[in-house]
Amino acid sequence: MEKNCFVTLKIKSETAEMFRMFSRDLGEQQTETLQLMLDFFSNHNLNPSEDLGPNMKTLEGTISKRINAVIAIIRDIEKSQTKPTLAMLQLLFQESPQKQPLLLEKRKPSVEIEKTAYHETQHKNEILQKKVFQWQTITTSILDKVAISRTSFGKIQLRLLMSPRELQDIKTKIEKL
Repeated sequence: MEKNCFVTLKIKSETAEMFRMFSRDLGEQQTETLQLMLDFFSNHNLNPSEDLGPNMKTLEGTISKRINAVIAIIRDIEKSQTKPTLAMLQLLFQESPQKQPLLLEKRKPSVEIEKTAYHETQHKNEILQKKVFQWQTITTSILDKVAISRTSFGKIQLRLLMSPRELQDIKTKIEKL
């Protein structure tokens, strides 16, 4: 078994006194305190002569941002999952004599609104079908009175075989649409 031998170091008396007080506060012997300090610096790749200010501030900012993100996630979980579940459980175990409305009963007004919207759309569709039918009759009546006329010199021409009175009637029908 090896015996540990002590070595003296030259340290200023003020520094030695501070180190002794630090060792007492830790509850360790001076050798163990010094060994802990050396291990700390070597394990964390720290140099005692370097400034840790910006690194610690950056680390603190990063931790703060992560904590805020975790808080936001927890609040979102609380809003979207915990509170609705709690409300459902309270409704389940609530002892009230009054009848709670069913979900289907709550949807009845929206079904009625959908029915009225459907009927309105159906009515508009019927009106549009009537207008399309009227346009079809007008165009077929006009196309029935178109004749092709060929001349010996020139292009083929189309003639409308209709009296001015019939043309005026068609114009008034179109204006009413």
